[in-house]
Amino acid sequence: MRVTVLGPLRAWRDGEELELGPPKRKALLALLLTQVDQPVPTSEIVEFLWGESAPDSAVNVVHRHVGTLRKALGPILVRASGGYRLHLDSGQLDLLRFRALRADAGESRRAGDDIAGLRQLLAALGLWRGPVADGLSASMRAHPLFVRVEREYPDAVKEAVDTAVAAGDVHLERVLMPLRQAAQAHPLDEALQARLVTVLARTGHVLEARRSYEEVSGRLNQELGLEPGPELAEAGERLRTRSTGPATGTPAVPTGLTPTAAPAASDGIIRTRPAQLPPDLGVFSGRHAEMALARSLLPADGLPGRPVVISAIGGMAGVGKTTLAVHWAHEVAPRYPDGQLYADLRGFDPGGAAPGPAQILRTFLDALGVASEHIPPSVDAQASLYRSLLVGRRVLIVLDNAKETEQVRPLLPGAGDCLAIVTSRNLLSGLVAEGAHPIALDVLDDVASQALLTRRLGAERLAAQPDAVKDIIHSCAGLPLALAIVSARMSMNPHGDLGVLASELTEEDDRLAMLSAGDPSTDLETVFSWSYQALSPLAALL
Repeated sequence: MRVTVLGPLRAWRDGEELELGPPKRKALLALLLTQVDQPVPTSEIVEFLWGESAPDSAVNVVHRHVGTLRKALGPILVRASGGYRLHLDSGQLDLLRFRALRADAGESRRAGDDIAGLRQLLAALGLWRGPVADGLSASMRAHPLFVRVEREYPDAVKEAVDTAVAAGDVHLERVLMPLRQAAQAHPLDEALQARLVTVLARTGHVLEARRSYEEVSGRLNQELGLEPGPELAEAGERLRTRSTGPATGTPAVPTGLTPTAAPAASDGIIRTRPAQLPPDLGVFSGRHAEMALARSLLPADGLPGRPVVISAIGGMAGVGKTTLAVHWAHEVAPRYPDGQLYADLRGFDPGGAAPGPAQILRTFLDALGVASEHIPPSVDAQASLYRSLLVGRRVLIVLDNAKETEQVRPLLPGAGDCLAIVTSRNLLSGLVAEGAHPIALDVLDDVASQALLTRRLGAERLAAQPDAVKDIIHSCAGLPLALAIVSARMSMNPHGDLGVLASELTEEDDRLAMLSAGDPSTDLETVFSWSYQALSPLAALL
């Protein structure tokens, strides 16, 4: 049994998704899930479903809904104390898994391992796929129980930011996306907004930090008639004085770790040094031939003068393009002292939400210190300004997950002093024809797959069950993402039997469902579906 409530309400039994029925039945299930493992009185259920307009038959209707749910869910739904109780564990319900990961992160931090704590908090935040019980009516979701659960997300985001600050500024980019999302959903949470202002400034998004501070200050004044409180005011003051102290009460990091800037020029440009690279994978392994080829593309001065395209044979998802690109980018970053720019182009996003060149250019110009009022309106003018700013500078640019050449071309530097690394599930033959250097990635062979598992799980653990390891490698078919998901599952269960997992993978009809880590961005079935949805109808049919 697997149930999700952190986003759309869904349930699976034996690998098959269940039909949960009409809105009131779903609402009843959602109410039980917010109080999982606790008895919920029938009277509370009736009040939640109907309020003061409950019909005389309300109790009987509840009993019928419960009966239908029990047939679908099985013995996990039982009678208890004049009502009903739903029994699930953290392996079955995303809400419980989220809470368990937060608790584990707290233990890690108390043990002094901030990096492990951050990893656990990011995994917890990745379980959220939308508002709690998304799909229920707004009035039902306004119930105090749902509001209380909803508050757990921004609270966890704050913990993640504080943990990233403690772990070092290099980890701040990892929390920026959930921080932006939480700040947008909770615009009057001053503690959250203060962290957003601080993290934006410390990751090179200085102008965005200023805009965020001005917007939240104006909102507080207009909607509540208040001035910023101490925490937010302190973040604003540090922004004005270009200090790097955090807004969370944790010790300040030395100013040398923050992108520096010269005084504002008359053209509205503050010369900044952005540092936008995502963190390198600490357990990177293999890809020796590909890394050797990448290194060979850089002459002694490290300036190839042409972009490098890292693509996958046949458009394979999950083969490790981003991992390789980011790893190589960190290796060569010291050769590009004027900064690093990074953008996820979301070329295969299923919602069609891929940002256009104008959006990415504005982000890059912001990071390079151009005031918003000085950014020209047209894409061509923005690209010209962008390339002009890069002249005479050594900047590393990573354009991740591109779909087509036209999405990338306006973002490429015109000067030979910069390096552009582009990843795509497609070859991007247009760029290659113009001189880009392609690096094709295929799946790993058995030796490289074994090395990946060894790096993540340890040689001793693998040596104890060699046959199970062979079965796991065979089931994962050499795909790095699949091997990484398996490793993550076994890392969270250090005493787990590899043979059990191998058996599940070899016998499971729906193997893709097994290869999930609870995060849509690293869920194998999901990332495959993004490529599938990009196919023409005839190719999809084939």
